[in-house]
Amino acid sequence: MKELSQSEYATARGVSPAYVTKLKRQGRLVLTPGGKVNVEATDRLIESTRDPARGGDRRPGAGEEAGAATDARTAAAPGAQRPGGGGLQTYKEAARRERIAKARIAELELAEKTGQLVRKEEVAAAIFGLSRQAMESLDALADRLASQLAAESDVARVHALLTEHARKIRVAMVGALPGLADALEKAA
Repeated sequence: MKELSQSEYATARGVSPAYVTKLKRQGRLVLTPGGKVNVEATDRLIESTRDPARGGDRRPGAGEEAGAATDARTAAAPGAQRPGGGGLQTYKEAARRERIAKARIAELELAEKTGQLVRKEEVAAAIFGLSRQAMESLDALADRLASQLAAESDVARVHALLTEHARKIRVAMVGALPGLADALEKAA
């Protein structure tokens, strides 16, 4: 067991004596009965209580050699599983996934505000209303045309009457929803 004074420990770790005093206040400094710092126990305690979002060498490319060891130490929580069951999820991976999810949500909100995206409930309600209007128009078709068709003996005239009324129903449906005409043109 290696023992150092608090100032020696600060020098050995490359930190300020004030930082070592802060560790002592936080209860993260393991002291021997003689008041010296137990180096191995203190290092283990500091490592196990480190916030993975803070500290470490933040220079570009730093820590790439120790990537696997760092990932193992920065596990989000004991037993936290990766989606799909692939082992422990690291803090870095969880933070990356969170940033991606937030970016996707922002994209969806922007698409909705610019009119490129419509809520599913609104579309379902519009389709229901349009379908109901079409069914009611088709149900009323027989009442509107029965007397005219009964008087006609010319098949071409019967066909023309049915075609004309079907066109009127289509025009009414297209006019019922703004943008439906454009959608039908793109689909065709």
